Amino acid sequence: MRHDKNSLLFLGVSLLSTLLLITCLGLTGIVASTYAQQLGELVFEEKGKIIEQKEVGPNKAQVSYSSNGTLKGNIEVKNNGSFEGTTKGGVTYAHGQGTITTKEGNETASYTFLAVGKIIDGGNKSEFSGASVYNTTSTGKLAFVNNLVSVFKVNVGEMGNFTGKEWEWK
Repeated sequence: MRHDKNSLLFLGVSLLSTLLLITCLGLTGIVASTYAQQLGELVFEEKGKIIEQKEVGPNKAQVSYSSNGTLKGNIEVKNNGSFEGTTKGGVTYAHGQGTITTKEGNETASYTFLAVGKIIDGGNKSEFSGASVYNTTSTGKLAFVNNLVSVFKVNVGEMGNFTGKEWEWK
């Protein structure tokens, strides 16, 4: 069966929607063992900063970020992206896109993501969980991320600094 980019994106979004629904309903303990076998290795770790945030409507913001990270433990990359987030009832729903570039600057990959975030630590920090779908035409170091579906967790401090970890979703 042949899959085009749109069908793979649809699959990734469908899987993410299911995971986010389960998380939002508080059923993670019941299904954690089912999804644990679906998680693969840690594929990405990053440290970065929110570089711009602007309000674009009631309870809606556009956010740009930049980070440095490591793919598969040894591929150094720069990550730049943006998202639009809508906050309702203390929960932020975000969708965005970004690009990772190797340290040498000769390879790139793009990704789209969906995430759900909440305020933690008395309002000083936030935590986002979500899923990404990657695409690249690279045949080098970044070739493995083509059509990669991953889940992530990002922690944001009150000064806009953040750390993130991402795991392959098999």
